[in-house]
Amino acid sequence: MNSGSVAMPIGDAPSLPRALVPALVAVALLVAGMLLAHTARPALSRPVQWLRVDGALKHLQPAQIAAAAAIVPGTGLLDVDLAAARQRIGALPWVGRVRVSRVWPAGIEIAVAERQAVARWDHGSLVDADGAVFSPPAADLPPGLPQLSGPDGRAPEVERVYRELGAALKDSPFVPAGLELSSRGEWTLHTTGGVEIRLGDQAPQARVGLILGVVTRTLADRLGQVAYIDLRYTNGFAVGPAAAAAATPGSRAAAGRGSAAAPAVPSTVPAAAPPPAVPGRSTAKETRTHE
Repeated sequence: MNSGSVAMPIGDAPSLPRALVPALVAVALLVAGMLLAHTARPALSRPVQWLRVDGALKHLQPAQIAAAAAIVPGTGLLDVDLAAARQRIGALPWVGRVRVSRVWPAGIEIAVAERQAVARWDHGSLVDADGAVFSPPAADLPPGLPQLSGPDGRAPEVERVYRELGAALKDSPFVPAGLELSSRGEWTLHTTGGVEIRLGDQAPQARVGLILGVVTRTLADRLGQVAYIDLRYTNGFAVGPAAAAAATPGSRAAAGRGSAAAPAVPSTVPAAAPPPAVPGRSTAKETRTHE
């Protein structure tokens, strides 16, 4: 009896290419995942109910950090833009590192590590232990920090050199209190005793031996009479007496620059002795000594 059907050998039935099977399975799983996520999202993204700030805070307040995060109350947990919140918090001057994370079912946790200021930088800024410069409000500037300065982008180098000089000179009469790098590459060290040491444009660490050696032996007992020490000579150093600071109104550095043109006293004059008068000059004189 003819039923209108045609029998076909089973081996001739149409089939999908084997290479397409994994791709189709992946698409099916993706679609199923999207449907599941869409269905489950209301349960997973409950409105944010609490926010917690963790960290050893000295200069920042938890309320200040929460305000910077700017997470609108009632925002769904999955709708919170963690990266944007982290960027806003990181813009606070004292914030060094920050992590923002979701805590199910309805919380946000913010972990903050404050910057550790190690020195003042130029006028009104600070530099941290990583050499990064930041500018908190003037009222937040800690007292007692060393003063560093230099061209833009050189803060990490200046901070590193200061640390190395500090370690090398900590037990000497020339304990560092500040370090300056000029736009011309000239280094100047300022000591806790108020002495300015002009180190030149070479590696400042290379002058440590000279400072701990002949400079200390020559001047240790008379540092109260010294305004600056100029180490930029190849075979000795020059000394500016403390009177240089009062000879010209302004800073000690200005006084030093004003006397730099004065002829050096011959090396036969001991560096510790009061410098003789130079005829025709009313400004302070340098005393130069050889190593």
